[in-house]
Amino acid sequence: MKLRVADRDRSSDLGGEVREAARRHRDAGGPRFRAPEHSALALKQARTEAEYHDRFLELLKIRPDLDTSPFDAPGRPGFAGRLASGVRRLLWRVLRYQHDRMAFQQSGMTRLLIHTLECEKADREKEIARLEKRIEELEARAR
Repeated sequence: MKLRVADRDRSSDLGGEVREAARRHRDAGGPRFRAPEHSALALKQARTEAEYHDRFLELLKIRPDLDTSPFDAPGRPGFAGRLASGVRRLLWRVLRYQHDRMAFQQSGMTRLLIHTLECEKADREKEIARLEKRIEELEARAR
């Protein structure tokens, strides 16, 4: 496998990562299947609001991209069903480019949103630590 990025051969440093990602993708049954701990149902196990938010942010980071893999839409029997199925396949081929373009843009926005949430969380934690320290100083002074 040859892997070129910006007209440079990156097969040696990125090839292994790409192979491993492809293997994981294949072994997991495709993008629709995730481990049970990556399910949104895992949020029920949170005992505090902070734990819930931490887990939610972890789940967001696992897969921010939209799934654009092809799928088989069920069809109806008979001539009309086959005709409608054929029209859908044709439309999908025609519109796939625009769909993938919008999905790429949405995935980029989702990544930016996740990054913003992480920064907001870090800022809030720093502010809480600063306020707790300030409270301790005021309590020490009051004694």
